[in-house]
Amino acid sequence: MAIDAQKEGELGCLTAMYHIFEKGASPGLSPETGKERTVKYEKWMETKIPLPPKNQAEAKKFNAMLDGFDLYLSNGDKSRVTKTTKKGIEFKNAAWVNTWISQALSMKKYIKNKGLSVKGWKYGWWNDSRVSDTGIPDMSSSLQCVWDNILSKDDRIKAILLNKDSWDPADVYIITSKGEKEIDEFCPDLYKEFESVEDAMKMENSTFIETFISTVNSKLCNLVRSGDLLPISLKAQTTQVTMTVKEANINPLTGGKIDQVRGYFTTKPSAHFTLSNRGGKLDFGPTNSLKFEAFTRGGGYTYPYIIEQRMAGPKSKTNKQEIKDIKTKDGGGEKKANNQAGSIPVQRFETLISKWAYAQNGNVKNAPSNKYHSDIPPVGSELSDDEVEFWASEYDSLSKSKVSFGESGTTTFNLGETSILGVQYDTKTYFSILRDLDQADAPMDVLGESARDIRKDNLSGKLRNKLYNLRFFRALVNAYDKKVDGHPQLCMLLLRLYFLAAKMKLSDKDLNGPFLKIS
Repeated sequence: MAIDAQKEGELGCLTAMYHIFEKGASPGLSPETGKERTVKYEKWMETKIPLPPKNQAEAKKFNAMLDGFDLYLSNGDKSRVTKTTKKGIEFKNAAWVNTWISQALSMKKYIKNKGLSVKGWKYGWWNDSRVSDTGIPDMSSSLQCVWDNILSKDDRIKAILLNKDSWDPADVYIITSKGEKEIDEFCPDLYKEFESVEDAMKMENSTFIETFISTVNSKLCNLVRSGDLLPISLKAQTTQVTMTVKEANINPLTGGKIDQVRGYFTTKPSAHFTLSNRGGKLDFGPTNSLKFEAFTRGGGYTYPYIIEQRMAGPKSKTNKQEIKDIKTKDGGGEKKANNQAGSIPVQRFETLISKWAYAQNGNVKNAPSNKYHSDIPPVGSELSDDEVEFWASEYDSLSKSKVSFGESGTTTFNLGETSILGVQYDTKTYFSILRDLDQADAPMDVLGESARDIRKDNLSGKLRNKLYNLRFFRALVNAYDKKVDGHPQLCMLLLRLYFLAAKMKLSDKDLNGPFLKIS
């Protein structure tokens, strides 16, 4: 078995914080230097766990922390389990154990820098604070109340926020008794007050609902600023990168929004349409996904990232958009983060891309927001002649379009070729054959003997994903073509994509909750 990142990974951080903060446990000694380990990344952390301190009393506290990890880990995943590799004996979950300790140490540094006490916290797991096997006494459930008893009570609120993680990605939290009392006092009654005010004023508009959400966020932000609540979003350790803590959505933005925006591609965006025999099945390649790397800057901070758009499932009428940070390594150079910065909420992505894809003369404001799936029939339904014509035209147009590349250059998209099993076709013929393959039982029915031993597999779902790729590219091109004061608005779209994935505010009007991100 492997560590469950959501449950075991999040509880690991809580356990490390509890033992290091409240019990005064040492983070252990470096197996290479014998000195107490720090938050700084070291190569041995991938394969080894820290050694216990030499002092017996300190060693006991350290081992109690490792025992705390083991409370909720399966037998094959215990903190001290080893494995034999070509390099010798390694600890199976060394990277996880060191991630948890580094997360705790980075939070300890943050807390001290804020002038707060390291001790005296209560610990909560936002996904399920009622778990009983953490070894942490008297776990808090205060933030469960905020979502369960306030924000999820009204379908109109949920329609705006979508779900808990789209609103606030915090996984765990620490809270003072004062903070817990304050939440416990306003939590049960706030929604009732909202209902009574709404009824008295006969208000049903979205502005009133958004004001209510902002009120909840404001109460939580006040608790964070006072040092009584620290909601924490967790990411696993990225090799060669020391963990840090960043604040998000806590303080009002200067001028009410992120400004000084820059954004451009750092790799050629690609979505390959070449259809070939890959392992005995028809497949687009060399990869099914749309990918690109981008540099963005807003509000004085940089956010380089890589995005991948891929299938959500063989019959899904949507797709996933996942973003990873591109980190600066401790020794210089760049490295893709081991974990996602986040997934873009599907509904928000579809609305955003639809607006840009259908923007007329760059007029996004009046563009429709509900046409993301237009001209893309669900699996089982056939593409019409008009849809074949539309996508052939889109492919031809987008293959020639240019977008920002680097500080001042431009690039085209890498769409591969309109070829099937090595045969090149004109664009309309290519999409017509794809339409026939989509409806066929087997590739041989359309392509003849050359496809006798090739399976259709999930071609129908993959075809639709390619069409969504083109829609995404159309939005990017329209954003590049739209100029404000002579500057392409692609930078705003690229930055918005990152902020949607990271659940960060681009404007004070956005309704995301406050959190600290350890990454």
